[in-house]
Amino acid sequence: MEAITYKNLSELLEHRVFYHFGEICKIPHQSFKEKELSDFILNWAKDLGLEVEQDEKFNLLIKKPGTMGQKGAKPVILQAHIDMVCEKSKDSNHDFDNDPIVLQLDGDVLSTGGRTTLGADNGIVVAYGMAILEDKSISHPDLVVIFTTAEEEDMSGALSVDK
Repeated sequence: MEAITYKNLSELLEHRVFYHFGEICKIPHQSFKEKELSDFILNWAKDLGLEVEQDEKFNLLIKKPGTMGQKGAKPVILQAHIDMVCEKSKDSNHDFDNDPIVLQLDGDVLSTGGRTTLGADNGIVVAYGMAILEDKSISHPDLVVIFTTAEEEDMSGALSVDK
């Protein structure tokens, strides 16, 4: 299988997973400060007509019914966290409370150019979840997507999810 290469960041961001990752990067989302990103995803899910709940810790539970032929099958649960580790280089004046993460594509490497952490350890998983939830061409059983908060610090978001 041949690798797909993109000419520039704009072309990469046309891919739905990377589009969502780019949108996530626009919204500051360090641990304990995920409300804005949680609200963004909540409204996005509502706009798609999905069943969605947000709790007091800003965790999200999103449900998508199974497609024809998959109803009654065991549901698939996807989980990721929406907070990120916030570190920056000594010469960076990045403000994690207010500034978006600035993406840079060098060849096949997506980064911030060493200015800040990227937040991709789970940001890309959140983006995959969003792309799967919006895709109408995938045959699937009931989907349950859980996005939790504060994983990078103390797991308080995940630990507070009502099981």
